[in-house]
Amino acid sequence: MAFEQFPYSNFHDLNLDWILKEIKKATNELSNMTDTINGFGVTLTEAINYINNYFDNLNVQDEINNKLQDMADSGELANIVAQYMKAPFCYNSYEEAAADKLAIGARFIARSFYKNQVLILPAMYIVLSANNSNKLLIPFYDNLATRCDNTTIYPEQLGAVGDGVTDDTNAIVSAYTYSTLKINILYTQSYNISSNIIVNKTYNDISSATFPNKKIIYEHDLQTNFNPSYYRIDLAKLNTSITGKLQSWCYNKQSNIFQICMAGDDSINGQIVTLSGDLSTVTSVRSLAIYHGNDITFNPNKYIYVIAPMHTNGEILICNGNFSTITSKILPEFADYQVSRVSYDEDNNIYYVQAGGYTGIYDNNWNLLKYTTVKIAYPSKILPYQGNYNNTQSGCVYKGCYLIGASLYQGNNLTYPSFRLAPVMWQSNKFGNILEYPLFNKWDEMEGIAVANDDILVASSVGTLISITRLTPVAAGQPMRQNVNANSPLELWVDESKTTCGDGLSKEKPYNSLQEAIDTYNGRPIHIYLLSNVKNNIKVVAAPYLVYIDVDSSKSTVNSTGSFTFDFCNLVIIKKINFNINNATAIYTDYVSNIYINECNFTGNTTSGSIRMVDATSGTIMNINGCKFTNCFTAVRSSTSSEVIAGQCTFTTCNRGASATYGGVIHANGCTFNSVTTEVYKDSNSAAFKNGTTV
Repeated sequence: MAFEQFPYSNFHDLNLDWILKEIKKATNELSNMTDTINGFGVTLTEAINYINNYFDNLNVQDEINNKLQDMADSGELANIVAQYMKAPFCYNSYEEAAADKLAIGARFIARSFYKNQVLILPAMYIVLSANNSNKLLIPFYDNLATRCDNTTIYPEQLGAVGDGVTDDTNAIVSAYTYSTLKINILYTQSYNISSNIIVNKTYNDISSATFPNKKIIYEHDLQTNFNPSYYRIDLAKLNTSITGKLQSWCYNKQSNIFQICMAGDDSINGQIVTLSGDLSTVTSVRSLAIYHGNDITFNPNKYIYVIAPMHTNGEILICNGNFSTITSKILPEFADYQVSRVSYDEDNNIYYVQAGGYTGIYDNNWNLLKYTTVKIAYPSKILPYQGNYNNTQSGCVYKGCYLIGASLYQGNNLTYPSFRLAPVMWQSNKFGNILEYPLFNKWDEMEGIAVANDDILVASSVGTLISITRLTPVAAGQPMRQNVNANSPLELWVDESKTTCGDGLSKEKPYNSLQEAIDTYNGRPIHIYLLSNVKNNIKVVAAPYLVYIDVDSSKSTVNSTGSFTFDFCNLVIIKKINFNINNATAIYTDYVSNIYINECNFTGNTTSGSIRMVDATSGTIMNINGCKFTNCFTAVRSSTSSEVIAGQCTFTTCNRGASATYGGVIHANGCTFNSVTTEVYKDSNSAAFKNGTTV
């Protein structure tokens, strides 16, 4: 049958009359041949061979092609096609068809919409009564219109000129309306439209088109893979006037700064904190009536900030570039909900606003473009752990993809914390491909999302202590960065001689407190390198993963005048630290599953009294290797069901070297004792061994 793939059709199927004519011709030849046979006595086999040779020497396809070309040149073929499609007419242009004033119900084919159109875009149309409310209809003549009946069409077939100058808005709107009926629209020219038009990507291909004025916008899913890297800053250390808790932040690329919304105890007033682009310096702190400040976005085209205060239903706050003026604006579409998210799409010059599970898309002047619903209630891809603490947070726009974030805690007591980024597919009212990454520690809550250049920066916080996860797109061949979600420990650097605190993730930006570094990161395995002496005591409680305290490769040892206490920890390693302790215990443990102390020196100030330099209690398992103890009352003690193995250690000028009391066990293997009153001691309830021999 003809037109199986209109307009790319197998027209030769139509020309059966010609084939019949050829067959009739062959029949006549056969009749003549029969006369010859009768006259000359030719055999039947020879007659059959004659017929076969006739058709073998005849190129049927060439003959068909030639005939079809003649029919096309004369217009005969077009009329045949039109009749087949129940269209009585075929025109060179849509204008020619309108000039013929075809009646309602008539069908026709137009090779192009405009006479001067370069592209040949054949399309089938049906004449209908005009209805201005029906965006599928194209004006024809008088009060009549047409509807295009193709499965794939171009905007030009709907009235677009595509010269980048003529206003094609109505035609593009019509094209989108066609696409809602699962008709493919191909945009190939330059289209001038007076407002942004939102379309579905599935049936609208704009890859070959340009839009010099406004844009066609369609939903984007998140297809990018990312490398995570991590930062930690304490805003209160950068500026002592900062209070409250981080709720949202955004990036201003024009000024290379971050703006942070801090919510305080005051239900009205919060703070806008300006942070340098390298996350190292607070340049200003402003107290403003931003209420909760749940989200903030920057519009570089107008150089303004927009805040979702979560105060009055439908309210947003519009702030100028230096926050000297704040204007409240009510979005009537959200009259029943407090706005919780607002994000600006710089590429398309539009805003995304969310409240109550609804999304409003607005142009740059807050004219509503689209209003849709994406349900976030349980169970949900973005909030999957029903019955635990989960909460939706801020949003952002990343390369045309609208993302919202959520804090997640999979277990009780805020365990296994993570965050999710979910693309909002507002055309289909669903979420797209979702990213999930761990938070820094069990007390963090994901709050704000900022886009800086090509990276996504997610901020989580405990008060003024801010954790930042930077997601950088993975390029081909790019190695993975250090990931706190990996089994290997996170490397940190500490320098207590510094007056400023860095994120601790490099030598260049070390933490200035060993205690705070441990508190910040002990929700995962950590390996801390010391760049200076330790001045202060530390206490580590309930660390579930490795805590490894070492010295940087640039140092042979470091000194510590502080005491180390470990309670309810799983695995601890201490290496190459010189403890100079007066009248205090250097290392105390309580319920530590495994602790290793290697190549450390311990120096006390007295051999009398009751001070134990290293004291393992309450079921601790401890290994001490290659350490030196000098001028101690008791160098090492194991008590209350603990077990300590001291290997290759040196004890000098001590009252007791290795001691076991209250049910403890002590081993001294290969140790050296110099001027030690009691080398290995035990009470009646304990056990002690020296080089494998019971003491």
